Amino acid sequence: MKECDQGFLEGPFDSMDEVRSVLGSDNFVCSRRFVIMQNGKPRVIDDSKESNINASYTAVDRLALLQDIDFVSSLAFTISRACRSESPQFELPLEDGTVIGGFVHADFRNHPQWAVRCLDLAKAYKQVPISEASRPFGVLVLHQPGTGTPKFLITRSLPFGACASVFAFNRISRALWFLAVKLMKIIGGCFYDDFPLIEPEITTQVASSAIEHLLSCLGWVYSSDPAKSRPFEPECDVLGVRINVCHLSQGCLKLKNKPSRVEKLKSLFNSLREARKFTKRDAQVIHGTLNFMTSFVMGHSLKLACRVFANLSKHHASVDFNRVDLLLRWTESLLDNIEPRILDCRGEMTPLLIFTDAAFEDGAATWGCVVIDPSTGAAEVSGGSVPDFLVKCWQNLAGEQIITQAEAFAVLLARRAYEALVKQRRVIFFVDNEAARYALIHASSPSVSLLKIVQSFHSCSQSDSSIAWLERVPSPSNIADLPSRGRLDDAAHLINGKVVDLTSVAQVISLELSVFDDPSFDFLVTFSNVASEHHPFL
Repeated sequence: MKECDQGFLEGPFDSMDEVRSVLGSDNFVCSRRFVIMQNGKPRVIDDSKESNINASYTAVDRLALLQDIDFVSSLAFTISRACRSESPQFELPLEDGTVIGGFVHADFRNHPQWAVRCLDLAKAYKQVPISEASRPFGVLVLHQPGTGTPKFLITRSLPFGACASVFAFNRISRALWFLAVKLMKIIGGCFYDDFPLIEPEITTQVASSAIEHLLSCLGWVYSSDPAKSRPFEPECDVLGVRINVCHLSQGCLKLKNKPSRVEKLKSLFNSLREARKFTKRDAQVIHGTLNFMTSFVMGHSLKLACRVFANLSKHHASVDFNRVDLLLRWTESLLDNIEPRILDCRGEMTPLLIFTDAAFEDGAATWGCVVIDPSTGAAEVSGGSVPDFLVKCWQNLAGEQIITQAEAFAVLLARRAYEALVKQRRVIFFVDNEAARYALIHASSPSVSLLKIVQSFHSCSQSDSSIAWLERVPSPSNIADLPSRGRLDDAAHLINGKVVDLTSVAQVISLELSVFDDPSFDFLVTFSNVASEHHPFL
């Protein structure tokens, strides 16, 4: 009824005949409305899936890439690099290879203070009217409390729950962002109804007035809620991440997950333990929250936990709560170990190149690694054998063929051994085994032994703060194939590098990976068995 008072809905109507009279049509489609609680507040959903409205919609184009926290961080990083440039001239390479440039004003080269703000549109979907022709597909039926009598309402604005709403609104919000950048020279991004903005402290009031005036002129209402509509500040919560730009001019950007989000998860975990009950909705809530906490810029240490909860939403009923409790405690330990991320633009921007390879023949597994730093010209080659006790452990868990484990082991070994070199760098790992690369990218595998390697690899992001990219390299082009077969000197000669011994590091990692009696990993064994029988995706 509040939405009726605000003009978002029309009605209520007592009969279908009244609806037909208002619509001027004999045919219409009813959808059910239901409520979910989000952060203690009710959010209404119009079930366009159940009524097949979503099934009748086809998108003929794709949404542009959403400007998430990775985008905002890259934008801040670009600002920092420009301000710290020794030359007044600044160049920026674009995705298509073209380069744009200009001159940095002297005021920006004197280390100005920067501030950040997130502007939020109020009831974003509801501000967009639907076409007259779509109204017959936007009829809602609800039952009046007390009497249970069905009542009908007609949607006037974009319904929350329709696929078409997502596509339509994102086009609109991206258009608003484009106008703000072009007309008002706003520095910022757009993520659905959130507009994260970055501005020099001295011009924050002008920037706020500019974008607010633009929205008002176009008839858009932005949130006045004190919790959502804060002024520009040195530190601000943006898209679930607390971003600090105090030292942006000095080359540093600090990021950490919003404390309330972490506390929300821990509180939910405690409630589940007390009730000893785990539902599909619980799995979905946890997965959704974790999904916002893992990204390139924030690291992927939570990615495996995120993946497991996504699969548990489909198989929650088949997993004993004792196993779920182990998962909750393990995830909580990951949350406790998360450190703020420091992006330092004063470091080296050229990506570090790491080639890895492995071989498994006659029951013996070997690995090879080649590291090339284009910024210094340094190159190192290493190789060796995977200890027999680890090979036997893998075979006991996964069967005789364990080449994928060996390939993933080589990638993990390289990241751990070169932690000091990798720290706060962009790193491209070249892998020639698609199964290993897929498992590392998606944190997904039916093999618990491979999952343990995957988790160890992503946990490295907490200590090295690097941004890792895993790329395919065919075996004939992979120089690491040489050291994986004992030809270390040949590989070193090709790249004018040196041979190094990483045997001690390989031994330490092998000991860690061979231990599976840790209760914190017991849930993976259980859930891997469930997934292999019923859910091949994991």
